[in-house]
Amino acid sequence: MLHLQGSPKQQQEQPQKSPKEEPIEEVDTEELIKSPSSSSSSSQPSFKIPANLIPPKARSTAKSNGNKVSSSPKASPPTPKEKSKEKVQSPKEKTKEKSSLASPKEKSPKPTKEKSSPMVDGKEKTVKEKTLVKEKSSSPVFTTPAIVEKNGKVQEEDEEENEDSTMPIIKTVVNGARCPVVTIEQMHQVEEICVSETGPNEEMMIENAGHGTSVMALKAIGGHRRIQPGNHNAAPVIVVLTGNTKAGSYGLAAARHLANRGCHVYVMLAFRKDTKLSDGVTMQRKCAEFAGAHIVDNIEDLPQQQKTPVDLIIDGLMGSEYSVSLLRGDYVTRELLWASMDWANSNKAPVLSLDFPSGINASDGLPFHVMHHIQPKWTLCFGAPKQGCTSRSITGELFLADIGIPSVSWRRIGINRCKIPWGAEFVLALEYDG
Repeated sequence: MLHLQGSPKQQQEQPQKSPKEEPIEEVDTEELIKSPSSSSSSSQPSFKIPANLIPPKARSTAKSNGNKVSSSPKASPPTPKEKSKEKVQSPKEKTKEKSSLASPKEKSPKPTKEKSSPMVDGKEKTVKEKTLVKEKSSSPVFTTPAIVEKNGKVQEEDEEENEDSTMPIIKTVVNGARCPVVTIEQMHQVEEICVSETGPNEEMMIENAGHGTSVMALKAIGGHRRIQPGNHNAAPVIVVLTGNTKAGSYGLAAARHLANRGCHVYVMLAFRKDTKLSDGVTMQRKCAEFAGAHIVDNIEDLPQQQKTPVDLIIDGLMGSEYSVSLLRGDYVTRELLWASMDWANSNKAPVLSLDFPSGINASDGLPFHVMHHIQPKWTLCFGAPKQGCTSRSITGELFLADIGIPSVSWRRIGINRCKIPWGAEFVLALEYDG
């Protein structure tokens, strides 16, 4: 025993087992054992200290300093508390490390989503989606009119409702309000609705049209300057050209009103004597005769321009509803109509056409015959202007008279956007836009 303790080899190994130096050598050797790449790359050979040669004091100091001393190179598994700490702290630490390591260029801003209120309509969402698609696409996109929500209904803003682009634009002279323009079929429909349902009836509409015509005629000849009780000058002379048409009944009703105010009125009946007259023409002719109007059926019986100058000619021959094609079998009536048109155009007196200039198609404004059609100075429409009112070269100055058609009747035929802008006037002055 004494020989073994006193041997020089053991004395040299004892200072290497000091508690201060052994933990350092342990860590170095274990790290070399754990990393095979380092062991293979280093030139010095790795060795392992046997566990029985490590003194107890060195083990206690290594454990107190946090060094793990074990005979095997494998690390001890983590405790459950350490696992829970890693799970809780790892997501935050990872995001912090990524945010600190990421460069400013690599940081891309996240797209912010617009918060949509719960009251947003589905149609507005579709519009937003369409705008996003248009911004993304590089190809040209044809945009549609903006969509506006009004009274719970989606309507297109740019276009006016129930308006045909072929219709002329006609406005009032006073305030520039747009006046609706109707076709001949629409005017016929609204008059039938008035007669059968809403009123006024046909006799009332003829009377209203005659009153509006007389108001317009009195203004055309000078009004109070020519028509007054103490006037010593000659009474104005007015010639009314009438056909067996609705416009003819309007002219006969106006002849009665004008004769009642002291005018010398001549009525030319431009149809055959044996023609079956309409009810309106028959009644208004009788009333005009009792009022003092001179009824003639020949052009030669009208006042001659050299002897008796005429102040005004009222054209009630055809209107808007009558066509020359209806007279193919009636040669006499057609000749009387053409002769009356030629007489009116050759006379120096201005012409006032009722409803629409005679001899011109009220649908397109083109004459039925190049040589035979009225060239008026004024045109007085009834109810609403017709589609053929396209320019002043056809109608002259345009006016509109009220014949009592209610707004409900206009709505029945689809005219509900524009209302007739009567205001306080019974006869309105109109103008063409452009």
